[in-house]
Amino acid sequence: MASEDWTTVYSALDVDEKVSAYNSIIIKMLDEFLPEKNIRVHHSDKPWITGNIKMQIKARQKAFSRGDQPRYKQLCEKVANLISKAKATYYRSKASEFRTSNQSKWYNCIYSLVNAENTTHTQFPHRPEHLDLSDLAEKLQKAFTKPWSDRYTNVAFEIPEVNHPHKNNKPPLPSIGQVKAVLKHLNPRKATGIDKVPAWMLKQYHEDLAPVVYDIVCCSINQCCYPSLYKHALISPVPKVQPPRDINNDFRQISVLPHLAKILEKIQLQLNIEDLKIKNNQHAFTQHRSTVSALISTTQTWFNATDWSKTGKMGDMWISFTDAIPEPPRLRIGNELIERVNAFKLLGVSFQNNLKWNAHVEEITRKANKRLYHLRECRKSPLPAEVGIITYQSKIRPILEYASPVWAGLPNYLRDEIERVQSRSF
Repeated sequence: MASEDWTTVYSALDVDEKVSAYNSIIIKMLDEFLPEKNIRVHHSDKPWITGNIKMQIKARQKAFSRGDQPRYKQLCEKVANLISKAKATYYRSKASEFRTSNQSKWYNCIYSLVNAENTTHTQFPHRPEHLDLSDLAEKLQKAFTKPWSDRYTNVAFEIPEVNHPHKNNKPPLPSIGQVKAVLKHLNPRKATGIDKVPAWMLKQYHEDLAPVVYDIVCCSINQCCYPSLYKHALISPVPKVQPPRDINNDFRQISVLPHLAKILEKIQLQLNIEDLKIKNNQHAFTQHRSTVSALISTTQTWFNATDWSKTGKMGDMWISFTDAIPEPPRLRIGNELIERVNAFKLLGVSFQNNLKWNAHVEEITRKANKRLYHLRECRKSPLPAEVGIITYQSKIRPILEYASPVWAGLPNYLRDEIERVQSRSF
């Protein structure tokens, strides 16, 4: 691998040409040193079966047919040992780690080992001998692409150029060490994609392949072009139910992409992860945050401006020599005149222009008083006391305590209004 000439890859200008030259060199080396070998696989084969076990079983049957009892007994013992070791290896590699973490997968593996359930055979709606495989593949392709078949056409859309201050900036590029680290940490047991380049090869020869892969990745990023070969995947239809009846609904597609496609996506994610991080002012759909935290973040800015200003307080003064005090001029944004209001609602909390909470307390007490009807009905009905408590906690208390950290510093007369509603509940 270290002595291979990669000049055709480095000299290519287009990323598709680089990928094509790279694949041709890799496939040539694989065909020379590790040629493909066709093996027969039956749908009834156990998941732990190996080619060596099949070969020994075949030799055992030949010895039995010839009447060679010593040889037959020897092969019987050998096959039994091979099967025992194969099952143990299969269990260690596939199931042992799921004993405590994922018991469902662990039981599926045990079932396959004891032949309690056949998990490898895919049954089709018709018998295999009556199926045209090319016709079946075409039907599966139409079924998998049906959701977007009427959404995309072959018409090329004209996208206008977007004026952006960063459009002339060069995109971030990885280092060779970064590419080498991604290659080194590949899982060698992952399935091979349509490019026929196995993961174990990329992992074992990461030192030699890192400069070549680095050149392909950088070319793809600089040209803003995803390699065409890596847009294709090997699709395996897996039935959702056994046996499948409807080809449009009973199959799930499992896609196997080339490993370099996954490497390119992973490197792009590492390069742009900072731009994808959630900002500190994002409160929706984030852990440990809610509308209450958004309200606190907003109001805290206002309170900091009023409480921590240089003069100790913040305000404005209007001087007028007329008998009637005129209203302050209304704000404008562009050509739009902004309406001035005394109170407005933000995320369920009513704010006033003087930063008082009279409007909010009035609204929540009005809503809570209406819902006291539920408690009166509970008292009239022969229901346990726990029902009334649950009704209060689910119907009335959330209204009175919603966003309470925002408006908790109430004067006594407003606090008494809220307490009066709670006193009427009992």
